[in-house]
Amino acid sequence: PLARATDWVKTTCPKCGGHAKRETDTMPQWAGSSWYFMRYLDSKNDKEFCSREQLDKWMPVDHYNGGMEHTTRHLLYSRFWYKALSDFGFVPGVEPYKKRTSNGLIMGSDGQKMSKSRGNVVPSSDVVNRAGADACRLTVLYLGPWDLNANWSEDTLRGVQRFLSRIANVRTFMICLFPYIFRVFFYFFRVIYAPYQMQKTYVFERFRKEYKNENVFNRNFSVSHAQHTYNAQR
Repeated sequence: PLARATDWVKTTCPKCGGHAKRETDTMPQWAGSSWYFMRYLDSKNDKEFCSREQLDKWMPVDHYNGGMEHTTRHLLYSRFWYKALSDFGFVPGVEPYKKRTSNGLIMGSDGQKMSKSRGNVVPSSDVVNRAGADACRLTVLYLGPWDLNANWSEDTLRGVQRFLSRIANVRTFMICLFPYIFRVFFYFFRVIYAPYQMQKTYVFERFRKEYKNENVFNRNFSVSHAQHTYNAQR
């Protein structure tokens, strides 16, 4: 927006008196990311950065999670901007987040932060190409608690690959065994369950006929009486 203010950008050089332009790239990217989450609430509003109605509805954020490096960057700047807006009365409350947590970093196998200069970077795309996306995800989960740093381990990756291979073998075995399981259930239904249900129906029909001409007959009485008699016969 500052670059669009041409009446401010275009100026005169204080030394030579010639035409000059003022620098507009004066803030880091963190300045924009310090309040963008509020702009998302009302992105089509061309009169203000966000309406108070939307701010009251959605703010503060219930839970914000990010990398540990955000603690001294995004978290610090976003809280500063929010508190400044709060002092001007533009936002509700004084804190942008109700709860803040940090997830750990995946370190190199040498225990140091991954860096190209150290040569300990493990690109996730390479791991996916070598072992698959599922193995890559499970390895990250197996390395340790999500809120602590963990060292990358190729041994863990190989262990996860073996585990997934066993799961795949079990799945294949169950697929092959399914026709036999279906036959067992079909035999149970046809030979055991169906005759049992037919016998219960026969007992009920017999009692219904016996009480057909009596005034005491009703559905609940006949069902209850038939069930008790059937249980006694068993």
